[in-house]
Amino acid sequence: MDLRHLRAFVTIVDAGGFGRAVARLNLSQPALSRQIHALEAELDVQLFDRIGRRIQLTAEGEDLLRRARGLLTDADSLGERARALKGGQAGVLRVGATPQAMETLLAGFLPRYRRRHPGVEVHLVEDGGVRLATRLERGDVHLALTASTDARFRWRPLAPLYLLAVLP
Repeated sequence: MDLRHLRAFVTIVDAGGFGRAVARLNLSQPALSRQIHALEAELDVQLFDRIGRRIQLTAEGEDLLRRARGLLTDADSLGERARALKGGQAGVLRVGATPQAMETLLAGFLPRYRRRHPGVEVHLVEDGGVRLATRLERGDVHLALTASTDARFRWRPLAPLYLLAVLP
């Protein structure tokens, strides 16, 4: 089903007729009529009663109008969600990290990240450096915070790591 045909149908109703709808849709009258005829043929129902130059929704048209509005709202929402996912504003981010990285790097970073990206759900995976590389390679995590500089991956330093020897 072509969403353009559904949009044309809804626009005709909202505009109060074909004449005003052609201006809103930037279509010619014959092109708009073809879209409606194609939609009626596909659905095997008549959407409008044509009374002279006036149109009136049929009972089927009224029922399908509600559903068409819902479908178009869902289609618009789907497009918005896809753009948010692509732009990193929504979705799931799986972060693998060593226990030390979780305590030092993520503790300060995550609250700020969540404020800036409230639509992104962050899942933390705690593991060791070698296993994190395997998880990253398999796609189990999207990024890993580890001391490893494995040549298979792009990496960049985030912070200096200080190790202390503690003696009795």
